[in-house]
Amino acid sequence: MTQTNWGSFVSEPNLDDVCILIAEDDESFKDSLGFFLSSLGAVVEFASDGAEGVSKALAGNYDLVFMDLTLPKMDGETAVKTLRSNSYSKPIIAMSAHSASARKTHCLEIGFTDYITKPFGLDEIIKKIEEHLPKQ
Repeated sequence: MTQTNWGSFVSEPNLDDVCILIAEDDESFKDSLGFFLSSLGAVVEFASDGAEGVSKALAGNYDLVFMDLTLPKMDGETAVKTLRSNSYSKPIIAMSAHSASARKTHCLEIGFTDYITKPFGLDEIIKKIEEHLPKQ
């Protein structure tokens, strides 16, 4: 994840009461993103593989899910298809190192709400959250 400073924000974002699930197997990436979102007030939970991500998403009350496409046990594509086939309607944002527009289009067609390319800046994460959550 690229670093950015708070100077790129008009005001410091407030994520109080926003519950986010991050399905990601890279521990340092999870730690960094989780720390950042928690510092803004979000409640952050993690899944280390796609199967755990599906289970937690269906059992929990998350406002938004960030899901890596290359996860063990069940990849992100299979996970999003499983969630959508179980009537999961909350926003699910795909995370991938692949920036090809065809990849993004495919992800949107199979059920992801949006797509973000790694590495991304912290301001990009905030923008995605603000785009897909109701105004607080």
